[in-house]
Amino acid sequence: MAEAWLFVPDGRIVVLADATGTRFWLPHSSIQDTNGDPALSQQAQLDTKAPHYLGYSTYVQEETSQHETGTDVMYRTCAVVSLTAVVSNVQPSTPPPGSRQAFRRLRITPHQAVALLGLGPAGHDRARRALTSAHTLWAVPTGTPSTIDELPDAERSL
Repeated sequence: MAEAWLFVPDGRIVVLADATGTRFWLPHSSIQDTNGDPALSQQAQLDTKAPHYLGYSTYVQEETSQHETGTDVMYRTCAVVSLTAVVSNVQPSTPPPGSRQAFRRLRITPHQAVALLGLGPAGHDRARRALTSAHTLWAVPTGTPSTIDELPDAERSL
């Protein structure tokens, strides 16, 4: 899995939310090669410039299973790759396959996202690396607005 720190021109990133605004997450992505250029394809339905690799982190996932004789608990070590990219085009938000409801796409500062998502100290480090890389590679501003709003469905509104 890859978490994507997707920047809009004002220096905020895109965070996904469910329709009720009670669950939030960074877009999960996969790298695809399109005609020799890497592209970021993700559930946020945004086109991006070529992504930049930030690193990876590991975490332990607990899995429980119930059966007649009790409960089994298994622990699995997983890794998350962090990528950053700049949004180049906004596609209309449509429901994912098998669902009737589209995600809400919020514009939020990287450090607000860390607090909202509960990413802790490691998340602050990833946010700092994402913002520093986006500023260095694509001149994304680092002094960003603190308001949180919804990403419009049109590129011209970014």
